[in-house]
Amino acid sequence: MPDHSEYQPAPAPQPTPARRARKWPWIVTGTFTLIIVVGAVSYAANPSSARAATTRTITKTITVTLPAPPAITIVKTVTVTAPPQTITVSPTPAPGDSISADGVYVVGQDIKAGTWHTTGGAQCYYARLHGTDTQSIIDNNNFNGPETVTVSSSDGALEISGGCTWTKIG
Repeated sequence: MPDHSEYQPAPAPQPTPARRARKWPWIVTGTFTLIIVVGAVSYAANPSSARAATTRTITKTITVTLPAPPAITIVKTVTVTAPPQTITVSPTPAPGDSISADGVYVVGQDIKAGTWHTTGGAQCYYARLHGTDTQSIIDNNNFNGPETVTVSSSDGALEISGGCTWTKIG
């Protein structure tokens, strides 16, 4: 038999040491999950205080400066009616029944009723009136040459203007 003293059996394979499982990822994940679960339970138990803790009131004052409004001008049209004209009664004509100053002559007081004549002028005017109001015209005329007018005793006055000399002829 052969000497097998030199022969030694191969050592039996040793089991490979087992790797240790790393626990830290599980710890981090578990901690994170625990925080989420605790927050959710806390919110469910008292939702108003959880919201109140995250609610902020912000107050801001805004000042707006506007330009001054334009000046307002109120325009009102007023119509004024002039009172009747003031009548200047001419003095009594000189003897000879002649008048030449512009004015209003009262019939029977300043002049006599009858027929009056003028040789005319640049712009002569006469008006037979019901009274001394120059708006109460019976008859009137603007003229440049000779003119004759009959003043009745029922006429109130005779108005003349334009610098024409009138003479009573009848």
